[in-house]
Amino acid sequence: MSLDNQRRRIEAFCVAKDWTLIRIYVDEGKTGSHLNRDGVQELMEDCKRSKFDVVVIYKLDRLTRSVKDLGYLIDLFEKSGVAFSSVSDNFDTTTA
Repeated sequence: MSLDNQRRRIEAFCVAKDWTLIRIYVDEGKTGSHLNRDGVQELMEDCKRSKFDVVVIYKLDRLTRSVKDLGYLIDLFEKSGVAFSSVSDNFDTTTA
């Protein structure tokens, strides 16, 4: 799915949840096999600075393809008090 379509889906998801979209982080043309990408690094730094309450992704493999890295990110989000939700996957830490 194109980046524009992913963006539209994320925007619609946030509207449906009544969440304010702060920023979309993009690593166009980069592989999801590692976290050493500018957009992901900025996301992690902004998370540590509590710039938002929820990270919304289109699909898990758009964020990372590594289970180890996903675990690291979820731990980072949790420690930072940030929830995590996926538009396409059944993954949402915003609710019990």
